[in-house]
Amino acid sequence: MAGITAAKFSAAMGPENAALPAGGLGNLRRRSTTVSFYTVQDSEDASRLLSGGNPWPTAPTRAQWGEGLYAWGSKAEAQAYLDTYLKRGITDMSIVEFKIDGAKLGKLSQHTVIGGTEEATLFFDKYSRIYGEGLPHGFDYIKAPTSNFGSEHFFSKGVFHLFKGSK
Repeated sequence: MAGITAAKFSAAMGPENAALPAGGLGNLRRRSTTVSFYTVQDSEDASRLLSGGNPWPTAPTRAQWGEGLYAWGSKAEAQAYLDTYLKRGITDMSIVEFKIDGAKLGKLSQHTVIGGTEEATLFFDKYSRIYGEGLPHGFDYIKAPTSNFGSEHFFSKGVFHLFKGSK
């Protein structure tokens, strides 16, 4: 995979690998919709995100794909993740909703990692700051599976201004 660009990588993986909300890109082009994502944050990070995001965390465990918004695709997934903190007695956590216009979401450079595939292993080995080299990937939006809560959605800090957050 040496020397491959994000665009070539996505093209090689095929159009079925696009990270789109249910209904696909066709629904986004026909009408304007708002798509919600949900992040679980302590009060300090919730305030940081609601105020523009700076300073962005850079530690590998807080920025696996780079600096940006990490969120769940449903409130139920976010709640399940939040419950793991609450069960451990960590109570300064809440769910923050971020909305983006569906047409804008559809225009982001995006990649979906399909769990359990060779492609997933290669992608994590090359681009993950936790499990791999942590090289820049060039995507605005990555959807990647987790072991417990569904897929995590990453949005680079460069497109964060397209989102509107609320508690």
